Amino acid sequence: MTNSSGVECYRHSVIQCLLHLPKFGNWLVQDHLPEGCSVDGVRNCILCHLRTLYTVYWSESRSQVSVRKALNLVYNALKNLGWAAGGEFEQQDADEFLTFLLGAIALRVDEIRDVLDQYRNKDVMNLLFGIQLRSFLHCKCKKTAPSITLDTDRSIRVGLGKARAKGTLHEYVKAHMSDDIDDYQCDGCHKRVRVTRQSTIHEAPEVLILSLRRFATSGSGTRKDDRRVRFTQWLDLGAHVTHPATQRPLKYRLVATINHRAGRITEPRRGARGGSRQSGDSLNAGGHYITAARGWNGKWSMLDDERVTSIESDVAAWPEKSRPGFTPYVLLYTRVA
Repeated sequence: MTNSSGVECYRHSVIQCLLHLPKFGNWLVQDHLPEGCSVDGVRNCILCHLRTLYTVYWSESRSQVSVRKALNLVYNALKNLGWAAGGEFEQQDADEFLTFLLGAIALRVDEIRDVLDQYRNKDVMNLLFGIQLRSFLHCKCKKTAPSITLDTDRSIRVGLGKARAKGTLHEYVKAHMSDDIDDYQCDGCHKRVRVTRQSTIHEAPEVLILSLRRFATSGSGTRKDDRRVRFTQWLDLGAHVTHPATQRPLKYRLVATINHRAGRITEPRRGARGGSRQSGDSLNAGGHYITAARGWNGKWSMLDDERVTSIESDVAAWPEKSRPGFTPYVLLYTRVA
């Protein structure tokens, strides 16, 4: 995917991840049929354009031109839905773009579902991406009933906070599922106290998205936490389900990662004829994004805009091995049990 402006990498990394999700791609191809899409015409349908892009991307005869043409249709549809692409030198956050894109897809699914009886699974976005957490809050005074809430989202944003003993993803997820809340107003003892919120996975998605909260904004600007978080291709979340005795196992396999390298403003490198910048140059303080993704054949590739290189699976978990400065930011897993 050509990055002609120098700041498209955050979009490309997100799109490339979705294109490497078989369950998402199969749904687009099998369930979203363009001939049945008639809410406001195929021309403005984000799902129709994603379906075309998916088909072109995995075609044996694909070219940079055909992929770029299909990609532009996707981006134009997103602009019509309110997404602001930013200026020529404005980098944006990949996690925020992913959130907007999934929201746009869900909105379109709802629109079509209300008009047409097209989808076999009516709640497809929640089945694919929706994760529901059951949270339990209780003050030590025990003068009021525990507060129990159910919250559904399309990703888990895992805080890094203080360093963990082994620095593993399991440790950070465990800490996320049992976090402390300061200054909680208890209606029983009428005091502001510190309580622990215990969360469990009530409903699990087919595609699990974990976003590592590496960025913090303060008066002096945005800072990035580059610490290493150790993880493998397999993730077992069975210990965090609400009803472990009755719920089926909860195991996932890594299928893609979005990786980020902090950057600084530099001058673009240009060819002899004044061509556009080369892939990987940083034109902004937002840095650069690349994607590691697992293909249909089980082999891994590093996708850096239009440049694609084969990698071993362990590089997906720690890209620093082949690309110094890059750290995993968003992890995408697909359910296997």
